[in-house]
Amino acid sequence: MIILMANQKGGVGKTTLTILLANYLAQKGTPTHVIDLDVQKSVVDNYKKAIDKGWSNELIQVVDGQTVPDFKKLNQEGKVVIIDLPGRLDNKAMQSLIKKADAVLCPFIFDPITFKSTLVFAQLCTVLMPDDFRKKMFFLPNKVKSSVKLENEKEIHKILKQFGKITPRIPDLVCFQRIPSFSINEEQANRSKNAFDYLMYNL
Repeated sequence: MIILMANQKGGVGKTTLTILLANYLAQKGTPTHVIDLDVQKSVVDNYKKAIDKGWSNELIQVVDGQTVPDFKKLNQEGKVVIIDLPGRLDNKAMQSLIKKADAVLCPFIFDPITFKSTLVFAQLCTVLMPDDFRKKMFFLPNKVKSSVKLENEKEIHKILKQFGKITPRIPDLVCFQRIPSFSINEEQANRSKNAFDYLMYNL
């Protein structure tokens, strides 16, 4: 299974969510292969920090985007592949990955600029996956502040539901502001669980 973590807008939490999702899957006993294609290599850096600190989890493997594995082989091994995509999706290689993916998980924040970028990305996916986009697209409301107005949230949900499903929200909490390595804590795992439960149940 190939899951992409993707949005053209930076700052929506793709790195943090990639780390949280990898740990979520590992806790369920699922071998997980993470590919960091983002130019900042934040996922790889966090993974290396964790290893240096003595952390280990044989179910999680992280590689940088220079070594894209054989997806068919990984599927035969029963692994889930999570790919953290770069912000720019205007080349054929990135577009090819979107076509191959089993799921595209698109984090977004409730603000006008981020939402506009998310909408443009969703429209791109409808072109790349014309027959499957509603089955493959998942929008994850992330860093949700308690001050978000319900009517604004409902309006955004109404628009995004034309393109795919919307997971439960992940709140804007101190525990998510800095995840220094892959060694996440119980609060981080519990607060993100509902969103990932929804994703895996609907795949």
